Amino acid sequence: MGNEQMAPMQKPTQQTPQPQGQRNGLENFTLHKFIEDPRYGQIEIFRDKSTNTYIMGIRKTFGSYEDFQLFSNELQMRSQLSHPSLLRIYGVMDQNHQIPLNGVFKAVIYTEWQEHDLEKELKERGGVSSYYTEDEIWYLIETISSLCIFLEDNGIYHGDIIPANIQLTEEGFLKLSDFGLLSLF
Repeated sequence: MGNEQMAPMQKPTQQTPQPQGQRNGLENFTLHKFIEDPRYGQIEIFRDKSTNTYIMGIRKTFGSYEDFQLFSNELQMRSQLSHPSLLRIYGVMDQNHQIPLNGVFKAVIYTEWQEHDLEKELKERGGVSSYYTEDEIWYLIETISSLCIFLEDNGIYHGDIIPANIQLTEEGFLKLSDFGLLSLF
């Protein structure tokens, strides 16, 4: 968001547009850029040509095929959940076309991507003394609480709700990310 005016946080009146890559295949996407992310390492950002929205590809490695299968199964279950404040997962690409010699298994997770997260927003606002309004604070509390209730109702707890895991859309809506941290109970 840089030095421009911060977008106020607000309740979504409609769900943000969703990339259509799952239905149309990879031909609908163009590689936008590579970035280094402190949480995920190097990630690939793709632009959906039809909606002009973005998805990211996160590379993940596993020490055993069983770990890879467990993660894939949980990710498949998680991708079935739909909530306006839960980062959408589009799928996982198995990169294990042959048995690896070093026993490492690899996958790429494709998910919705937002440029900003709450941690960056807090630092930017603090640097210019632009504090949250009471309405914005209530929005944060209500959205995160509603999402936690939704996850619990579906037998899941997040386990790591921190500002860096809360992404912000350009309009100021919250999207919780959750890779490798969700647990079933």
